[in-house]
Amino acid sequence: MTKDSRVRYFFQKRLKRILPTYLTVAVPYWIAVDIVCKQRGWTVFAADISFVTFFAHGTRTFWYVLFIGLAYLTYPAVYKVLHTKHTEYFQLVVLIMTALLIQLLPKIILPELYSNIEIMLGRFLIFFIGCWCGKKIYQNELINNKEKIGIFFGAGLMLGDCLPITRRVVNKLGYRILMCFWGIFLLYCLAANLKKIPQRIRWILQRFGNASYELYLTHVAIRAFMNLIGIRTYYLQNYILCVLVSLLLTSIIIKLQRMMIRAT
Repeated sequence: MTKDSRVRYFFQKRLKRILPTYLTVAVPYWIAVDIVCKQRGWTVFAADISFVTFFAHGTRTFWYVLFIGLAYLTYPAVYKVLHTKHTEYFQLVVLIMTALLIQLLPKIILPELYSNIEIMLGRFLIFFIGCWCGKKIYQNELINNKEKIGIFFGAGLMLGDCLPITRRVVNKLGYRILMCFWGIFLLYCLAANLKKIPQRIRWILQRFGNASYELYLTHVAIRAFMNLIGIRTYYLQNYILCVLVSLLLTSIIIKLQRMMIRAT
C-alpha cells in the first residue's frame, strides 16, 4: 500500500464516520427549523447545513462536526510533528504554539470572524495535546512527574480565575484555551482511577463512548428544537425528556448504521 493510498483510506474512513450521521440528524433538524418553524427558505437551509452561517453569523448548533472534520484534515501534519527526531517535549511545544496561533491570530486580524468561530478555534489546543498523549498511550508510556506538574498547573489556572492576577491571564489567553487544561486534568483523574471503577460502570462508560458522536448530535438537535418551540430545557423535567429522546434516537441511528453496513 502506498503512502497516498493510506492517507486516502484514512480520510475515506473518517468521512464515512461523520458525514452520514450528521446528515441523518442535521437535514430533518434544519428542515424543521428553517422551512417549517421559521419559514426562512431553502437558501438559508443550505447555508445552515453547509456551515456558511457558522462563519457568517455564528450559528453554532452543529459546530463540533465541522471541528471534527478540520481535526481529521490537520491530523497528518500533527502525525508528522509527532514522528520527528526532536524530543517529545519539543514536539509538545510546537503543537501548543501552533494551537495558540490558530486561536489568537484570527482574534487579532479578523475579530468579527473570530467572535463567530472562537468556540471551534479553542478546541485545537486540546486536540493537539490529545494527539501527543495518544502517542504515549500507544507506546505504553507512563505520565511522569513533570507532565503531572503541567496537568495540575493548568487546573490551577482554571481554579485561580477568582484571583485578580490569574483572571488577567484568563482574559488575555481566552477562557476556552484554559478550559482545555481543566478538561485534561479531569481526564487524568478519571484515567488514574479507572481501575478502581466497578466493571459494570466501565462497561457503561465504554458504551457511551462508542456512541458519543451520535449522542452528541441528537442531544444538541433535540435540545435546540425543544427550546425553539418553547419547551425550556433548563427545567429539570424537560431536560430529562431531552436526554431520553436523545438516547432513543441515538439507538435508532446506530441500528440503521449497522443495517446499512450489513447491506453493503
